[in-house]
Amino acid sequence: MILVYKCKKCGEFFKLPFKENDRGELKKNSNNKLFEKCTHCNYKNKLDINMIKAISNPIISFAYGFAILISVILVLSVYFFSDLKLKNTNTNWQYYAIVVCFLIPFLFAKLLIENESKAVNMFNRYYV
Repeated sequence: MILVYKCKKCGEFFKLPFKENDRGELKKNSNNKLFEKCTHCNYKNKLDINMIKAISNPIISFAYGFAILISVILVLSVYFFSDLKLKNTNTNWQYYAIVVCFLIPFLFAKLLIENESKAVNMFNRYYV
């Protein structure tokens, strides 16, 4: 989760260097002394805690897409090339074990993205 603020003078958005779970923690840890300098126009903004917004981290979205791509490639490669080694077996449990092992990155990335979106929604809903 990335915290962003809009500059009052130029209207540009910039990231804040601190990370908090909600606005209550942000208010408690800052003691109402939030000042940030805009990197675009060098204007010193006094931050209003309720105007700070949370957005999803694009790195986590990239990791989710990458995990889906890797999972699909690995599952397809297992499907097409598994007949070479597992042809003589009587049961198919090896196929299921291989597919489950390759779906673990997908499930892990899905869990990360769900937690990130919940955290962003919780931060943006709670005002002080």
